[in-house]
Amino acid sequence: DRIVEYLGRLCERSIDQPDAGLWEIRGDNQVYTFTNLMCWTALRSLERLRARGVLEGVKEKEWRKAAERAEAAVRAAVDGGVVRNGPGDTTLDSSILQAASFG
Repeated sequence: DRIVEYLGRLCERSIDQPDAGLWEIRGDNQVYTFTNLMCWTALRSLERLRARGVLEGVKEKEWRKAAERAEAAVRAAVDGGVVRNGPGDTTLDSSILQAASFG
């Protein structure tokens, strides 16, 4: 349970934070939709495990609220029905296509 909780905390801290991106772009760090998408997916999964009683001692609203923050960060990158590379970034990234398989 501890390692899973630790990974959940890392996801919480990564939401809407600049990073180097999946492709390790060498320019300035920025907020990437892919990072927020991965955090959203992981936090939703952790909340499902918690709800099933698999992760004892984890508060009910903790990961659900973090997942909602990650979802909002992903939705902030939607422009005209298209999910962009990041908020304020008009480029596209094929890694975002994974959103379809994550539901």
